[in-house]
Amino acid sequence: TFNINRNSTLSLSYGNHSRMLPWSYYNTKIYNDVNQTYSAPNEDLGFIRATHYTVMFNQNFANKIRLKIEPFYQYLYDVPVSTNPNSTFSMLNEEPDFYSEVMANTGEGRNYGIESTLEKFFDNQLFFILNGSVFNSEYKMNNGGLDEWFGTRYNTKFSGSFTTGKEWNLSNGRRLEAGGRLIYSKGMKFSQIDTNLSQETGRIIYQQTNPYSEQLKDYMRMDLRMAFRKNTEKRSWRLSLDIQNATNRENIRRPYYDRRQGNIGYDLQSSLVPALSYILDF
Repeated sequence: TFNINRNSTLSLSYGNHSRMLPWSYYNTKIYNDVNQTYSAPNEDLGFIRATHYTVMFNQNFANKIRLKIEPFYQYLYDVPVSTNPNSTFSMLNEEPDFYSEVMANTGEGRNYGIESTLEKFFDNQLFFILNGSVFNSEYKMNNGGLDEWFGTRYNTKFSGSFTTGKEWNLSNGRRLEAGGRLIYSKGMKFSQIDTNLSQETGRIIYQQTNPYSEQLKDYMRMDLRMAFRKNTEKRSWRLSLDIQNATNRENIRRPYYDRRQGNIGYDLQSSLVPALSYILDF
């Protein structure tokens, strides 16, 4: 870290990390029709590894406000990908689940962009954090097939959030709290769907030649919170109401094949969820 002046610093950082894969990847079972047995071809997969480079500029202002600007680059290697040259299946695009893919640690990935944060530390019973990131997320197979860089499922290009909270001191040790969070992101990516093959197999089938070229609608969610707290010498209690997705926005999680309708449908994420809680401390 370098001190530019009294209120400004510049930091450089580097990291090299490795991570064990989810258990389901190692436990993949492949059925052999000839001898009618199962094999576990992925049980010897190695760790996924990543190298990180970051530059951070930090500027402090009056009223406990800070601006942070952070360009970053991340290179991933030894990424498990399908050994089938006609497949573009990479662990970087998948949620932990059971898959019928034979994999090897030949894939690559890279994430790079810039992140900015404007933050007011808790002062005068108020805080806020405004954050935004512009980035690119790509992956490569190296399995003898389409060995070029593609955008990942998470290559939304932009995401941002705003979080704030405020407190009011009332009489006799009572306190009122209010806060909220707004999250916004461009839509997740998905591959073109082979409608005819999906209808034939009864499950969603994606085209492999141009992966993650389609995009879902933008994601947005607002969460709100209200709480009332009472403090005494021997105990305190708090009654709070949290409302997730307060606007009841229909955010799409992913497409799926609807067998009843015979067409493509879309899974939705959680709708409006209120949660009332009471906490007693003594």
